[in-house]
Amino acid sequence: MFNSVLEYTKQLESEIRSTGEFLRKVRGARIRLVNSIAKAEEQRKLANRPREYIEKMLPKFKREAFKYAKSRLAQHILWAVIDNPEFSREEYKKPLFEAAKDSDTFRFSMRTTNWNSIPRIVIDLNKTAGRLNMWGAAIKAYRKTLGVKIPRTEEKKKLAALAASRAWRRIYGESSSKLASTIAGRLRLAGAKAPFWSILNYGTPQAMSSDRGGFAFPTNEQTKFQSNAETEINEYLLDLYTEKKIQFEEYIASMNPFIEEAKKELLQMEVLIEQLTMDRQRNKIVEAGLGPTMQFVDRDKLAIAVDKIVAGLLTSGQVEVTVKGSKRTRLDVSRIAGLLPY
Repeated sequence: MFNSVLEYTKQLESEIRSTGEFLRKVRGARIRLVNSIAKAEEQRKLANRPREYIEKMLPKFKREAFKYAKSRLAQHILWAVIDNPEFSREEYKKPLFEAAKDSDTFRFSMRTTNWNSIPRIVIDLNKTAGRLNMWGAAIKAYRKTLGVKIPRTEEKKKLAALAASRAWRRIYGESSSKLASTIAGRLRLAGAKAPFWSILNYGTPQAMSSDRGGFAFPTNEQTKFQSNAETEINEYLLDLYTEKKIQFEEYIASMNPFIEEAKKELLQMEVLIEQLTMDRQRNKIVEAGLGPTMQFVDRDKLAIAVDKIVAGLLTSGQVEVTVKGSKRTRLDVSRIAGLLPY
């Protein structure tokens, strides 16, 4: 009898502990679910205020836009220099690509902060690569370092410009090292990355038309790499922005079924919590009814002793129990169960 009571009590204690642990987990899950529902309901309200969503989205959108813009401008520059061998030299390509990597080359704009607005990037190479007049000034400054005198009369200036064009053509045909040092010297004095970019973009007839005499060498037709890159970039931005709008609309639409399903799960969870709480309380009441001394008795040792008594290993049918003082009372084994605190 004692063994069955002891085992039952141990089982109750184990169930109380495990139920308590599971109950804590379920309550924690309930809190997380309540928070998720509240967040979903707040997100659903964005349907009526998309500007707030767009403003939060824009920083990441702009980073994506600038990354794409840099990549595409670099590609269009590469195509342009391939078509124009003059600018395929490393002295020209390197500063051009540096300008393409510069974030200040690009200006991002949106008229308004709503889904009907059109995002746009403008490529401003004048800002980072430099203007063509800077290139012209650098050419003059470099000529001065070579000791070339600048004539004062207009007629002599035209003759000097013609002579400079012939000299430049000769350098191209005769000395690669001198050409490289000349380009490097001009860039050093220009104070900008690549102010010659207009020649590659617009072509020599448009970029270098002048009444000062001389001739452009070598000549190249316009590549329009700047405007071509700009067009491609902005088409991509519009598609990307439209995609973001669709994702937003789908996201808002998904909130309704999510909230409804989450509320059903929340109701089931609350029923489960109530059942677990009741089960745990009932088990505690049953355990308490088994006797308050249970927690103070070494039940394992007492169980072994009772087993021996019942088996007759300690007595032949009776047992001596020491009580207060030295008085001994002889009890019948059949009454031992009534003395146990269970």
